[in-house]
Amino acid sequence: MNAKLKIFSTCLPQPLALCAANLGDKVLRLQDEPAAILKGLHRCGTVVLSTGNAVAAATQSAQFSNLCVGSGGHGYLSQSGSLLTLQLREWRTVFAVVAPLGHIPARSFLFFDRGGHLIQRVTVTGAGFAFEDLVCAMLHHEQHSLPLPDWSASAFSKDSQEGAIEGNIKIDVDVNALEQDWANACDDDCFDRMLVKHGINRLNAMRHVRDSYALAVQPDSVLSLLGMAAEQGVPVSYSVPNSGSLQTLIGTANALHYQRGGVLINVADSALSLKPSAIASAWRVRRRSERGIDTAIELYDCGGNQVLQIKDGCVKSGASLHSRKASSVKGYTSTANAASVSDRWAKLIGDGLIPRRRSQHGAALSVPLLGATRLH
Repeated sequence: MNAKLKIFSTCLPQPLALCAANLGDKVLRLQDEPAAILKGLHRCGTVVLSTGNAVAAATQSAQFSNLCVGSGGHGYLSQSGSLLTLQLREWRTVFAVVAPLGHIPARSFLFFDRGGHLIQRVTVTGAGFAFEDLVCAMLHHEQHSLPLPDWSASAFSKDSQEGAIEGNIKIDVDVNALEQDWANACDDDCFDRMLVKHGINRLNAMRHVRDSYALAVQPDSVLSLLGMAAEQGVPVSYSVPNSGSLQTLIGTANALHYQRGGVLINVADSALSLKPSAIASAWRVRRRSERGIDTAIELYDCGGNQVLQIKDGCVKSGASLHSRKASSVKGYTSTANAASVSDRWAKLIGDGLIPRRRSQHGAALSVPLLGATRLH
């Protein structure tokens, strides 16, 4: 192990700390050219792609031959039943793991943001020397030092920095104007501009508007709803965001598997793992879309970061990283079946979710959730 970096690594987040302690041995630093490395992955054939955060992680097999990267730092990778959206301006440091490192398998590429948080893991599973060739071609000249993380640069922690934890701050907001702009926002970009206009982050906006726009629900009831969706064969869209990427899985899930304090959901050839204990709040969110009013479930961690968005399986779940039409996802549900899927999803929302309410004395109450078809 690198002794100096091992001492330095104690102040770094995981798994960056583990990489720093093993730099030059089991881990090699690559050039700070994440876009070039991603493009080079097409030579590696089928890989295992993983996107995660503190609560959720999505894993699937993928091929990078159809990766599209634009000049503005946006990129996307569309496959059957999934869409990976990239915000490469947030990416910074890249490592190659050449030997097993904790839970990280050998022949893996790790991509970190400027704040030192893991954005993407790509593991090469095929035979041949494509992994080794790419590592050699992109090897960094310095294998004994790392740049200091920019702790203020992590986009995924902005809500936490702004005091998004419930009861932490009071914000003076024109609720009527906020709700009017909320109702008129037709896509993710419009919604983000609306938040900027009102000087409020996403989670605090939901706390200010009426229940017909956003309603806090019990996290346990979300897991019950997902179990019901699996039993009834309702296709669902799961979107896992972090500071630089958004991975969306769309399909009908198998039964939920509870193991070691976590939940595993298999969606076709992909998998979604959850840590229920790390979920700080869950919300039923209703917003306008080109199809009318969409109802989503959003989960947040204790820092106020959105960690999972769940929608019906006939649309691509949205987020502010990058907006694309749902039809770009292979395996997208046809328009003819969209109404049926949406109706079944709405019924699940009404039957499965339990709102979190408080009485005049502050005691938590569980009340039935009534479905709605319009914002008011």
